[in-house]
Amino acid sequence: MISHEQQDMITQVRAGDYDRFLAIQLAPPAARAGLYAITAFHGELARIAEMVSEPLMGHIRLAWWREALEEIEAHKPPRNHPVVLALAALHPTHPEIFPWLHKAIEARAADLDTLLIAHESQWLEYCDNTAGALHMAWARLLGVGEVHHETIRTHARAYAFVGLVRAIPFMHSQGWLRFAHARMNAAEITSLAPSEGVSALSKAAIVEALTMLGQGSPQKVAKPLRALNALAKHHAYQLRRVGFDPYRLRPSALGAVWQVAKLYIT
Repeated sequence: MISHEQQDMITQVRAGDYDRFLAIQLAPPAARAGLYAITAFHGELARIAEMVSEPLMGHIRLAWWREALEEIEAHKPPRNHPVVLALAALHPTHPEIFPWLHKAIEARAADLDTLLIAHESQWLEYCDNTAGALHMAWARLLGVGEVHHETIRTHARAYAFVGLVRAIPFMHSQGWLRFAHARMNAAEITSLAPSEGVSALSKAAIVEALTMLGQGSPQKVAKPLRALNALAKHHAYQLRRVGFDPYRLRPSALGAVWQVAKLYIT
């Protein structure tokens, strides 16, 4: 029986991260609660920057989450927050996921100060510790062997590239610049306003992402992670169809559902 709090968390994931909601449906039933908890945690962090009026408030919220994890790891009573309670329930059997959750918290400081991702190495680290940390936490929970972790990290970076490109219109509306300066300079742009340069920035990232998604042995990792790879490719192909202009994208939920369903039946 799913509790009211658990159902609220599932609803939250479905509304805020539909790709991962779909992918979770391919997980063994016993693993789904943990995957929802990890994904809801990721969503809580991702929303901080748009919820606060100044960076200091965002850093306070990140500190709250850091302390909440530390309390769980110290076997202290968890804070009365549905996501914290769900993570606390996960800790006794899967403590190995918590280092990845801490990495995600530290990475999200860049959402409050984009100078923290100005250089290419910093930007790649941001990708690896946001979407990448979530992928790796999923892999740990699903019991994927370490021999496949490098493949998962590569695919997670690709998923992050695609996600950042798709988010360009929203970033521009918020005044955010979450791309390395060298990439923006190469595209001859100083903002993410609609332009040929933004399409060039998008194309470069998507071409890289598709190359990364073709590496490794994805068929040997858990189905939910394979589903995320398929969805990343789906979104990349959608961007290619519109000339890599993220402002021309239109919702394609049916295509996303089809991609996951195809994985399920093959």
